[in-house]
Amino acid sequence: MGVAANAKNRGLATENEPEYYKLWRNREEDWYPNFVGVSGGLLANFILSTPTTPEVLASLVRSEIRTIDNSVPIEFETMRQHVSSLAERPSFQAALLSLFAALAIVLAATGLYGVLAFIVSRRTQEIAVRMALGAGKQNIVALISRDGARIIGLGILLGALGAMGISHTFRALLFGVSASDWSTLLSAIFVLLLAGVLAMWVPLRRAMSVDPMRALRYE
Repeated sequence: MGVAANAKNRGLATENEPEYYKLWRNREEDWYPNFVGVSGGLLANFILSTPTTPEVLASLVRSEIRTIDNSVPIEFETMRQHVSSLAERPSFQAALLSLFAALAIVLAATGLYGVLAFIVSRRTQEIAVRMALGAGKQNIVALISRDGARIIGLGILLGALGAMGISHTFRALLFGVSASDWSTLLSAIFVLLLAGVLAMWVPLRRAMSVDPMRALRYE
């Protein structure tokens, strides 16, 4: 009767399959076993297109079928409802993983801030010595920034490679979105980069505000 575009017949996570339509003959082989309903019953699915609201169409179809056989059970579901029901479980799994991913970013940012802040704080005496020998604030900032940038850059590089490596594992949970979504990856990198900059800048300002003589006497 006709050939249509490929369709997902076995769920949203499956590949598209060739689709074709044939004449409905209303024979037993044209129906499907009704595993949910009455044992031994048969089931048929119809897709109806209408310019009106689905409720109006459902009412008209029910009336027509009742005039033929009042005992036939009828269930209506819009295509949007059908697709939503198929996507409920993957959507829940994706939302749960997104929550864990957000918590992981927060923990990573907190850990990065703590490590870099500790490293900069431990170099307070070094900063004081350099300032006492005539180093300006710009030199101190450049020194700490280079060391921090190496740590942050290496961590972001390894994290990005790891993220791209395991992203294909979650391909089955994604619909209309690439497994390698650069906008999401760049957003995570920006959060970690911001945490690293704050981790260096806050203790660095505190260290530069300390009197060099007091810092040298500090143990």
